[in-house]
Amino acid sequence: MTISRMTAAAAALAIFAAGAAATFLSTRRAPAGNSGAATPPAAERGAPAAPSDVIHLAPGAAARAGVTVERVATATLAAPLRLPGTVRPNAYRQVSVTPLVGGRVARMLVELGQTVARGTPIAEVYSPEAAQARAAYLTMRAEEEAGEARLRRTERLAALGSASQQELEQTRADHVRHETAAHEAAARLRLIGIDPARAGDPHADPASTVTVVSPQAGVVIERPATAGMTAEPSTVLATIADLSTVWIVADVQERDIALAGVGAAVTATVDGYPGIEWHGRIAYVSPDVRPETRTAQARIEVANPDAKLKFGMFVSVAIATAQAAGVVVPASAVQAIGSDAVVFVPDRTTADAFRERRIEIGAADGDRVSVREGLAAGEEIVTRGSFALRAEAERQGVRPAAVQAFEVAVTAAGFEPASLALRRGVPARVTFTRKTDQTCATDLTIPAFGIKRALPLGEPVTVEFVPAGANAAFLCGMGMLTGTLVVR
Repeated sequence: MTISRMTAAAAALAIFAAGAAATFLSTRRAPAGNSGAATPPAAERGAPAAPSDVIHLAPGAAARAGVTVERVATATLAAPLRLPGTVRPNAYRQVSVTPLVGGRVARMLVELGQTVARGTPIAEVYSPEAAQARAAYLTMRAEEEAGEARLRRTERLAALGSASQQELEQTRADHVRHETAAHEAAARLRLIGIDPARAGDPHADPASTVTVVSPQAGVVIERPATAGMTAEPSTVLATIADLSTVWIVADVQERDIALAGVGAAVTATVDGYPGIEWHGRIAYVSPDVRPETRTAQARIEVANPDAKLKFGMFVSVAIATAQAAGVVVPASAVQAIGSDAVVFVPDRTTADAFRERRIEIGAADGDRVSVREGLAAGEEIVTRGSFALRAEAERQGVRPAAVQAFEVAVTAAGFEPASLALRRGVPARVTFTRKTDQTCATDLTIPAFGIKRALPLGEPVTVEFVPAGANAAFLCGMGMLTGTLVVR
């Protein structure tokens, strides 16, 4: 019993000493004039909490991080408008080769990727229709020869008075009719690819074989036909493209359409050929702006003499623009937060505090960037140390970590937009929404990231991944509709 009382006394003494020490520290920390009481937390006093969009730094931290604040000003900036593009065939120099008569493909005479000249045989088609045209020509030719013989005989008889003038005129009219019919039959043979001079060859096959030739020089980019298949006059046997020129199709934002007019000079580069540039001019700008993406398509024609530009290649397009005056900031002041561009401005109501502000950037020229919206001349921004403020904002939870977000609509025309420009290493979140049943895109596949998802009608489907160093494709489950992820 004595030991228990001693233990209880010791515990009481320890509790009293701890309370006395806490009271002493609270008294020492309290400001003068507080009557020795500890200052309660702001939440207990009922004071408003600090705004969630304000980044607070400890005294002296801004100087240690090299944060520099300057006023922005207007300046003249001349920089090209840069857009992603895709190489496509020149539709004006691409032709689909079809037979002029139906029949069976006896033999294909070209291979995929083969270079052909104008008149090069593409295929042989075994056609009963051609045989009928050949027989009709031989019949008309025989009637023409017989009519000519009758005409000569009637002319001699008329000269001797043994035939009337009426008989001579009738014979001459019959000969002209037979001659015209023979010429029409010969033209029909030439149209389907048979030389009339060979139509009378007794060794020719009664059911003629028609040789289909290339109407232009170029490269075989498609060869869907195979020997033995049935071909109609509308059946494409092969597609020939002239690769000496190609089209580059780029999507121009609505706000930049004035800078991408017809005739504007363009410089194109591709990752596969560093240091090489292709030059051309904008030949066409689509008359409509797609409502889903607010973009219009611009078509640039460039020379491709060495055939280095391949169809489907991703291209970086730089469109020369005129000089323009506006708000210009150092590129080091701008940080990419998700799909937004932001700068940091000082919060003058509190010391060592800053706020994040979204802006819309325009053209860039070296270490300077123009600002379309979000800043006015004379405002103060952080020009150096913005990355440190970004990191501190994430640490304090002022905003979520950076993520680049996109939305893609799946329509009857395909994926809209069909090209997304991603920043390398920044987490990406893409939401796909199928808006119609008139599409094969009921499933989504992104092979580079091992993603395969169903796309229910009208239900947004979000996928997340981190873009690596290479461009990637997203496509429907059947592989018929495709889009591109352009990683910068």
